[in-house]
Amino acid sequence: MGAPVGNVNGMGNRKDRIISDAIRRELLANNGRALRALAKKVVQLAAVKGEVAAIKEVTDRMEGRAMQAVELSGPDGGAVEIRDAGHALGVARRMAFVMRLGQQAIEKAQSSAKEAESIKERAK
Repeated sequence: MGAPVGNVNGMGNRKDRIISDAIRRELLANNGRALRALAKKVVQLAAVKGEVAAIKEVTDRMEGRAMQAVELSGPDGGAVEIRDAGHALGVARRMAFVMRLGQQAIEKAQSSAKEAESIKERAK
């Protein structure tokens, strides 16, 4: 995969590919004679001599690079557990807020109960 669009450091964006340009000119000179000779040599190395690097190069050029298999798994091959710390923190904050509201309601109820008892005592 090439560099992302707009990446000024990617090889595809370099304007000064002097060596690549010189090699390209040599390979295409004389109606591409050198290019054909190079291709022939690579094919011979792959097909006749069984050179792994040449075989890989030929198949990559002809069929495209093979997809790389990637397996993601958790411990002992189990499921991957995804934790969102930001979400958990938000839930914890909301729980703390609700608990505080509950505590305030309890304190208010207790205060009201004490006040009611006090009024009852005074009325006797």
